[in-house]
Amino acid sequence: MAIEIRQLRYAVATADTQSFSRAAALLNVKQITLSRRVHQLEEQLGVKLFERSTRGAEITENGRPFIEQARRIITDVDNLQTTARNVSYGLRGRIAVGYCSPIISPLTKSGPSDSERVLKDEIGCSDGDEA
Repeated sequence: MAIEIRQLRYAVATADTQSFSRAAALLNVKQITLSRRVHQLEEQLGVKLFERSTRGAEITENGRPFIEQARRIITDVDNLQTTARNVSYGLRGRIAVGYCSPIISPLTKSGPSDSERVLKDEIGCSDGDEA
């Protein structure tokens, strides 16, 4: 059986809040659901991630490296989702470069100055492009 990203999120939230009930509230799920899923994860791994008590849930020494890796995986999955959305919106790979001509040279009514033409040539703009 594969580990689900949801199980990782449940375990990390539990570690962060040191409580199954607070983690469940944070993730907007029932506490029993979160607790069962974390227990299933522990069974799959063969590692006890949390020491449970009436005061909450304390991460075990054996659970600490797992939670650290789970955090990185969650971040990678979140970044992957963001990248996929950005690509679908056409945002990936675009860069915009601009400049303010009054800073580069005095304003002239006769068109771009020599320094503006040189700058446009250096950054690859044609006369119709905005830099």
